[in-house]
Amino acid sequence: MANIEYHWHNGESVTWYSGLGVGHVGGNVSLVYDLQDPPYSTGDVPSVSFGGFTYQLTAIGYKVYLTKHIGLHLAAGYGVKGILYGGVDFKL
Repeated sequence: MANIEYHWHNGESVTWYSGLGVGHVGGNVSLVYDLQDPPYSTGDVPSVSFGGFTYQLTAIGYKVYLTKHIGLHLAAGYGVKGILYGGVDFKL
């Protein structure tokens, strides 16, 4: 997903930002095991294909770098990542 961010405050180890990400997602999911009785045979495994446009609008995000290259982020927005999400950042 392509992502663009606007940094409201870009300090040495802390930054506040907003952003927008857009992209395309697709795939195929197969049901491997089902608890129904009797279970599916190998030839009857159902699958679902999906695909399309996806996006993430980040209203406000906060990043803090613990070291020069590793940090954590927490953000609030709407889209494929959900309403509240976070993670680990790696800076090269």
